[in-house]
Formats: sequence, C-alpha cells, structure tokens
Amino acid sequence: MFKNFQTLFSIINYMARSRHPKSSSSSSSSETEIFVKKVHHNKKKSSSEIEYYSNDKKTSQKSEKKHKKHSSESEKCKPKHKKHSSDSEKSEKCKPKHKKHSSESDSDSSSESEKCSFEDIYKYYKYRLVTDESLMVAGSTAYTYANSNISQIIPRNYASTFNENSLNYNIQHLYEESPFYVREDGVYIFFFVINAEQASQFSLFINGIESSLTRCGNNSGAGQLVVRNMIELKKNDAVLIRNSESTANSVEATLFIGGKQKGNDLTFLLMKISPSMSKQCVVKDWNEECLSRRNKYLFKKLTEKLLCDKELMMKGFNIHGTFWTSTAQTVLTEADVVYDNYSNVSGLLWNPTGTNPEQVKILEDGVYKLFYLANISTPAQFSFFVNGNPLDNTTQGINKGASQATLRTLVELKKNDLVTVRNHTSVNSQIVLSANAGGVYNSVSAILTIFKIAPLCKPELKECKLNKYHKVCYGKFRSYLVNQECLQVQGSPALLALSSDVHQIVPVNSNFDWNNTLIQKNIRHVNGTDSLIISQDGIYDVFIDIATNESPQLALFINNLPDASFIFGRDSGGARCLGREFVKLCKGDVLTVKNYESHIGTISTATNSGGNLVGQNCVWMLFKLSPSDDENHKSYCCGNKKKEKKEKKDEKK
Repeated sequence: MFKNFQTLFSIINYMARSRHPKSSSSSSSSETEIFVKKVHHNKKKSSSEIEYYSNDKKTSQKSEKKHKKHSSESEKCKPKHKKHSSDSEKSEKCKPKHKKHSSESDSDSSSESEKCSFEDIYKYYKYRLVTDESLMVAGSTAYTYANSNISQIIPRNYASTFNENSLNYNIQHLYEESPFYVREDGVYIFFFVINAEQASQFSLFINGIESSLTRCGNNSGAGQLVVRNMIELKKNDAVLIRNSESTANSVEATLFIGGKQKGNDLTFLLMKISPSMSKQCVVKDWNEECLSRRNKYLFKKLTEKLLCDKELMMKGFNIHGTFWTSTAQTVLTEADVVYDNYSNVSGLLWNPTGTNPEQVKILEDGVYKLFYLANISTPAQFSFFVNGNPLDNTTQGINKGASQATLRTLVELKKNDLVTVRNHTSVNSQIVLSANAGGVYNSVSAILTIFKIAPLCKPELKECKLNKYHKVCYGKFRSYLVNQECLQVQGSPALLALSSDVHQIVPVNSNFDWNNTLIQKNIRHVNGTDSLIISQDGIYDVFIDIATNESPQLALFINNLPDASFIFGRDSGGARCLGREFVKLCKGDVLTVKNYESHIGTISTATNSGGNLVGQNCVWMLFKLSPSDDENHKSYCCGNKKKEKKEKKDEKK
C-alpha cells in the first residue's frame, strides 16, 4: 500500500511542475520521459497487485471478469494466426502425394541400396506376366492336334480313339484310348471330325459326364460330321469324344475317303483361347495419371521390349488372314486351290495379282491353326501343303458330291513358309468347286483361314530376385497393360458360344433363334432371341454350323446388311452347313444369321439329327482374335496421347 501511495504522489507532483513551462528543459524532458515509462510500468504492476490483494470480493470478481474479457478479446484478435494454423493442418491433409513420394523415396532408397539393371527388371516382370493365371501374354499355352489313320467301328456309347499325336503342349494324351488331360484352367475351343458311313451323333464328355450342349449329328452318311464348340475346362480335366446315341448301333469310320491317299478318318483339335473366367484380371476405375513419372517411363520401356520379344504375343492372335473365292473353279489332281479375295490379313503375305495366287506366305515363326472349307460337286480329297510338301495327317475327303469338305490342323511354321491347299490324288482326275451353293447369290466356294496361336519358342521361366519396389509395382504394371487398347494380354477378351436344340421353320430373309448359351464374355445376347451385340472393336473368328433338312443358303448379317464374304451354302440337305470367316466388328454392331436366298425357300432345322437324343442343330461361336489395327480403328499404346490429340485436331480441320 505504501508503494502505491508513493507512486500516486509522484505523479501529482509531476503534473504540478508541468504547468510551469519555464522549469522545463531538454534534460528534464528526457528525465521525465524516462520517468513516465517507469511510472507506466509500475502502474501496470501496481494495478495487478491491487486486484490480487484486494479484500473486497465484488471488486476482485469484477476485476477477474474484466481480466477474462480482456484475455478472451485478445484471443479473438488472433483469427489470422488461427487461420494460419488451420491452413497448416489442411496442408498436412493434402500431403498424400508427398507422403506417397516419401514412401516411394524410401523404396527408391532401398532400390538404390539393392541396385538392379533394366535387364533384371525386365526378366522379373516377364516371369510374372507369363506365370500369371489371369493373363495369356504368350499366346495359347495349351493345345493339341491328334488324328486316327486306322479304320474304326465305334459302338454306341463308346469313345473314339486317336493313334497319332502330331502336336501337344500342356495337354496329355497317353495312349490311343486315353482321354485328353488338360493341364491348365481356361476357356477352350475344340474340333472333332469323323468321316462316317452312317448317320451319327457324337458329343464331348468331361470327366465321364456328357456335355449335352455339345451333342451334334448328321442325318446322312458318307460325309463329314463336324462337332465344334467352346467350353471352360479345369486343370486335369479328362476330355474325350463319344458316340452319344447314334441311330445306328455302331458307326464305321473308314479311310481312303474321296481319293487314293489313306488320309485320316478322325481328327481332334483342342486349344486354349482365354484364361478361366473366374481368374481373369478385372481393373475398375483405372487412371493412368495416378502413375508416377518414374513408373510411366519404366512401364513404357518395358512394354516396348515385351512387344519385340519373340516368345510373347502381347497383341493377342494378331497374325491372321482369310483367303477365299466365290467363283466356280476346276481343280486338277495335284493342283492347288486358287483364291481371288482376302480380308483382315495381318502378318501374312498373299498377292492376288502375282504368279502364285494360291500361296500364302508366313512372315513370322509360330504355331498356326489352319482351316479350309470347300463346296464340291464331286467326291474329293484335299491336303494342306507346306513348301510343296503334303501334311499327310491333314488329308481328308468325302465320298459324295453336292456337299462340303473341311480340313483343320495345328502346325509349326517358319518365316517364309508357303501354305497351299491341294487336290491330293482325288478319285476323279479333277474336281469342281461349286458357286451359288444352295441358293441364288454367289456364296463362298472355297475359303482358307490362318492364324497364329502361339510362338514357336516357348518362354524360359526362370524366377529372378528383385528389390521390393518392383515387386510392389507389378500389380500396377499389369493394370497398365490390360488397359492399353492396342494390346490383348488376357487371351481373347470377348467370346460367345450359342446353340439351338429346337425345331425351327425359317422363311427366306428370316433369322435363326438361339436358345442355349454355353459361355459368354463381353458379347451381349439374351436366350431365345435372334441377335447378339458386340461390346469391343476387333477382329473376330466367327463360325456358324446349322443342320437343315433341305439345301440351304445362309448369310451373316451385320447391322441388317449381308457380309458379302460370309454367304455360305450347301447343295444337299440332311447334313450340317458350315460357314467360317474372320470378321472386323465394331462396338455396338448387331449380328444375325439369316436364311438368305435358299433355292427351296423356307427351310427347317433337323431334330435330333443323327441320333436318339436331343442334339444341337444350330451352333454359333465367335471370339476376338486381336484388336483392330487400321486407320478406321485407331488404338494407342503406352499412353501416346500426343499423337491422338494431333490426329483429332487434323480431323477437325
């Protein structure tokens, strides 16, 4: 208290002296200034002391409230600082990239400590891709071609046997009567052909159980029965073809059909075209912009090298071509069939104006699937020839005219090999390929399709060690490859197998209906309807097989327009009419199969053809071979957006 009164007295004394200006001087003013500062400081101190030591409760409460108010106001006066702190919090929240970058930098540092060359990185990623069960970067990884060159009598409910195995990879056939054991999960296509003297009915059996939707037959003998379909198989499944319920007690398969060569009376072809449906890689909401600059650069370099690797097929079954003619043609014995049209040719060479329009040159080593179909008016026998030499295990024919003859095989071919189809020692000195088979319009009289299913040299699978960074990045790299439009690393990404087992009466220009679906992926179809809708651009392998009681002429229609290269027919009834073509299709295309212009007018499908059980009288299969690669179907690899933008600008101009 004393100190406070002393301070108050000093202030009063100072104020009294300040009223007399004469007493002020420069020195006194400076002293006064110092004194004021000192007093002000003491005043602050004294006020706090007074408040603290006051005995009056009301006074002290007021002073406390005043003090709190002052402090709260001082807090309110800090919005800028508070905002600054929230900004810092926000910046912390917006640091996923920096955080990610830091983690990447950590992994980068680890990768620096565990240095590896680009070659090591490439080997590691290649090994992971080849062994990934959701992908098929090395083409078909399971296939077989077998045939029989001995006569057989196959009783009802007995299996057919094959005494020759021409080509096997990941499918085992241990002995003549053994099933075919599949060593990989996947979606497979199969062919079975028998030259039978009687009406017959056969179907595929898996692990001893019949797959009834594959049961097919013919109502007439002395010709070929072709059973073809698509089905999903599991690892170690046992597959065989059995005489299901043919009308005759037994079916006789004979040799020397249509010609002087022994040939073969049964063939079986099985090949994987896609991973198992349950194991396929699905990438949702992919955004390439999420990749770091380092990953983009690395992935692009890896992809460029993968595309050049001869052990891989990063663009799917992209070596393919169709060669055909729709004119009548006389083919002498030991002469080759000549073609005058082609479509969707890539990686093969055929010159329609050259001296050898019957030859197709192979431009790349590989395992190839060859298919040939001809409409003939006389008994005939054909063989595939490579460089002028016959493939004896492909020789087949028919003993009657006014029908279709087919060949198919899997064969290893080298670059510059020449492939032809020859009238190989037919019974007659010459055969005639018939035009306008079954109808009014020009139909395909002969057609050859070729496509590469696998590389000739198989990948060397050597697991190599690599740092953690690249192991973690494999999932991103796989997503990157799956989303490149110019690539096809998942086998065939779009496929469909349909059939019909009901009796249909189909007038001219009317469609066939399809009531059974064996397998379906990325192609839209509703059972009981007559059309399907394509979901992806690409080159498709399309196969149609319809058993009719009359001589038909059929056609594939795309968006209600006939495909001129896919008009096919048969000059006799009571058997199956086949059509085959590689077709370029676009997303949204609507496909139907019509009775185009059959001579007889209305045609009807056969019921339970060749047997006692319900069979499939109509079969329609298609699968995507490869992405489209031309000016009308542009696709870009490795994120080449600059080229895409430039071309779009040029188109607008």
